[in-house]
Amino acid sequence: MRRVELDYLRVCSMFAVITIHVTSSFIYNESVFAVAQVNLAFFLNQISRFAVPMFIIISGASLELSHHTDQRYSKYIFARLIKVLPPYLLWTAIYFYLSHSHGNTRDTFECLRQVIVSALTGNAAPHLYFIVVICQLYLLFPILRQACHRNITRTIFIVGGITLIIQEVLYFTYFGVNLLPQILRPYMWILFPTWMLYFVFGIVVAEYYDRIVSFCEEHRTEIIGVFLCMSILFTLDSKVTNSMDSSIKPSIILYTGVSFLALFTVSRIIVSFSKINLVVSYLARHSMTTYYCHVLMLNVLRRFNLFAIGMRGMFFLLVCVTISSIIFSIIYDSIFAIVKNKLG
Repeated sequence: MRRVELDYLRVCSMFAVITIHVTSSFIYNESVFAVAQVNLAFFLNQISRFAVPMFIIISGASLELSHHTDQRYSKYIFARLIKVLPPYLLWTAIYFYLSHSHGNTRDTFECLRQVIVSALTGNAAPHLYFIVVICQLYLLFPILRQACHRNITRTIFIVGGITLIIQEVLYFTYFGVNLLPQILRPYMWILFPTWMLYFVFGIVVAEYYDRIVSFCEEHRTEIIGVFLCMSILFTLDSKVTNSMDSSIKPSIILYTGVSFLALFTVSRIIVSFSKINLVVSYLARHSMTTYYCHVLMLNVLRRFNLFAIGMRGMFFLLVCVTISSIIFSIIYDSIFAIVKNKLG
């Protein structure tokens, strides 16, 4: 069952991911709009940090809403992976080629080894790790779903504890406290325990969807107010702790939860406008391809000097990357659909 509110969240998360990557080059630039040494780019970058956790919440909710209880595990996992892996491997190959096209690696086996490592770790581009994480969570979904149905409070407590401890430990590294073995540290970004709470939260959202709708409609003003306060506090926390480049820290768990409620509330307000719903649903269908291609568009457009001039350049770059990524995604998905239909 497709819920229009989730489409709104998906599109907002898509825009947020693009915003994070575009603004990252401008967060230290001087600006007349700076407050407490925080410029507009920094603020936009930080308030968009809910993006990847929100995508994981949406994935958990969408799976729970569409899951058939009588479906065999092998059939379920095949359907999931066959949908995710082909485009992921294609984009991994594209980004790997672009980043190594001027390299010195000539050995075929070494090149193949690097491609395999990139595919397994999602490091061919800065945003591909999400697919590695989501594939692990897809594999675990039946187990997590069953645990939630048996005892939802216990499941949230256990999963939440695991995720919180891991994120806290990673957060300590910003203060020079290294509690993780060196061998594990580079891989915590892509291991499912770091993100598991968001996925379980998505399952819970699907289970209590109508109650969440009622809660958001009854407390619109409070939710929006808390979100605005949290946005400011979260930004200041990132500035003070110098953790602005991380989407893994305890404060993001709370911030993502508040952002979910705020965006859900806004979507409930807008949902009465049918034409907007059509546009949002259309963009949501292309959101995954937009997610894949936006870094490519960003890397191409960054070569032009007109995008490097202050905050105006940043906003112009943000608009151009967003529009070009969406257009590319629509064309790409249309061609893919035509080829798929012809092949049967």
